[in-house]
Amino acid sequence: MDIGEKTKQILLKIGFNPATKGFRYICDAIALLDEADGNGKTIGLYNAIAKKNNDTYSRVERAIKHAFDSVIEKGSNLNMVNKYLTTVYTSNSALLHTLWINIQEEIKEEQSGLNHNTDRCETETITINKQVLKSVINMLEKELENYGN
Repeated sequence: MDIGEKTKQILLKIGFNPATKGFRYICDAIALLDEADGNGKTIGLYNAIAKKNNDTYSRVERAIKHAFDSVIEKGSNLNMVNKYLTTVYTSNSALLHTLWINIQEEIKEEQSGLNHNTDRCETETITINKQVLKSVINMLEKELENYGN
């Protein structure tokens, strides 16, 4: 799953309203942070998002702040807020970076789990193939014995 889809999925789990500009701008910010490997400055993010969405720097900043404030203060899913965000450092920058880090961790865990499951499936397939081959060999040996008699 790509970072954009994962971000949307997580924001919805947390309780963000997908109909708001803040939701869209946070998705854009996470994608930009990911491109910059987490090193993006918030000011640069706001400018890039504003340009992309034909909006202003201050409106982008305000929409993101309002979206974060809404889920932290009124959020119905406090467990998800605590899992993906921070309630200690509530600046946009801290929240965006915390969210990005947690999304990255979840993606890595999922990929690791997929690799582990793939390894397990390959091992099971090899075991099954060995059993099938043994059965075929046993069957052929019996047929050869019967053929010789």
